[in-house]
Amino acid sequence: MPGPVTFLGAADFPHCSPMVRMGFIPNVFVNGIPVSCQTHLNTPHLIPLSGELDIGICVTHVAPIALGSTQVRVNGLGLGRMFDPIATCTFVAMGSPNVIDHSP
Repeated sequence: MPGPVTFLGAADFPHCSPMVRMGFIPNVFVNGIPVSCQTHLNTPHLIPLSGELDIGICVTHVAPIALGSTQVRVNGLGLGRMFDPIATCTFVAMGSPNVIDHSP
């Protein structure tokens, strides 16, 4: 899915608490900030328990970008973009407004 390129410190859509991109590539930058890619984790945050245990309790976890760009690779990883899915979590919420990956 095309979208603005995400980066270290960019927000993810929250559930029980806010979170930002924690993983990054140290030698590739967007507007002077390291990019975040597929497999890179977000900061520890709270997520609601689900299924049979859903009783309004949130637990701490971290999660990686599950699927980045299929055509733009950074050091072998799919480039992360706004709206890319985060494993067992939500989606990347923030990307650079002037650096867009148009690939699927």
